[in-house]
Amino acid sequence: MIILTFPARFAAAIRTGVKSHTVRSARKIPVKIGDALSLRQWTGESFRSPQVIIGACTCTRLTLLRLRLVDRTRPGSHWGVDRHLAIDCLRHTTATGDAITVAESAACTAKPVDHPGVRLDDAAADDVARRDGYDDLADLTRTLRAEHGRDLDHGVISILIGWDGPLPL
Repeated sequence: MIILTFPARFAAAIRTGVKSHTVRSARKIPVKIGDALSLRQWTGESFRSPQVIIGACTCTRLTLLRLRLVDRTRPGSHWGVDRHLAIDCLRHTTATGDAITVAESAACTAKPVDHPGVRLDDAAADDVARRDGYDDLADLTRTLRAEHGRDLDHGVISILIGWDGPLPL
């Protein structure tokens, strides 16, 4: 069983099925399609408090992603540019027993930023953010900036781990 922990703010969204995946760094022991997942939250400070089980489910999909900030011209402005989160889909799998390994993740990190991948349009990227429990893509971008800082400028390779929800009580 794979244990995934979440901040308390996501517990209700996980139980109701609003949050149906999580985006994580590659794991030493990779998650495979069909693995049992135990979704938990900390009762207090991370790693210093007990965990409460939110629910149990099965991994149904894995997607290798590259998250990075790119420049985008603001609509209606000739010179204004903002930093926008781009999400590139590098590989998607739903085959039972398939996994995305640390080695594969590292290999993608070492490749140039223009490594072939499918760039999600703004609506699809916003959908990824909402299904991950965030208000919108801007909310996800703020969180990633706080976690990854300048690394996000060059691209962060992550794995989307998905399950089917809502979870049984």
